[in-house]
Amino acid sequence: MQEMKHRHLSENNFMHTLAAEYAEAVNNKEKQLYHLNQIKFHAENATEQHKLAVLNKRFSLAVGLNKFKLAYNTYNRLKKLEAAKPYMAKYEQVIANVDAFIGGDQNLVVEAVINEADYWFYQLVRNEFSLAEVNGSLNKMDVRCANKRHVYTVENNNTWTIPKSWKNCSLYVYGDDNTRFKLIEHPMKS
Repeated sequence: MQEMKHRHLSENNFMHTLAAEYAEAVNNKEKQLYHLNQIKFHAENATEQHKLAVLNKRFSLAVGLNKFKLAYNTYNRLKKLEAAKPYMAKYEQVIANVDAFIGGDQNLVVEAVINEADYWFYQLVRNEFSLAEVNGSLNKMDVRCANKRHVYTVENNNTWTIPKSWKNCSLYVYGDDNTRFKLIEHPMKS
């Protein structure tokens, strides 16, 4: 199905649903989350229960993989679903725990790998971070924010600090296929 250039929305959603189930079966949570993110909801093609099932799994995976911006975005979509109302107290508790962790004094570590694309993408939740344990070759790092953009040369175990005035920053790390590394977001300083 992936080889088909043009797919109807329902065919696209079916393919990504199957791919997400396969990724879950082989315990590839990153790939599972990727495929769940590709499922598009159209008023005519998804029931509230279907939306809830996909968004619930997406929320759980995003939190488990420390992709907190995606978790917040998914939480905001869940709040709009009538079918999610009975579960909102649990979602709110998870978001409260995420907020406490982000504001806490522990490093936030995300495992990264550059696969099919030439880059790896992540939405930052803190202003200071490092790239560590690089296994492969990284070329550059592009920090894109709502009001700024800057390209850096990548060095292993170097720490970058983004000014607090830079809002809603995303990170694009470019490198060779199968390059693995860790993104470490450091605790916020007072």
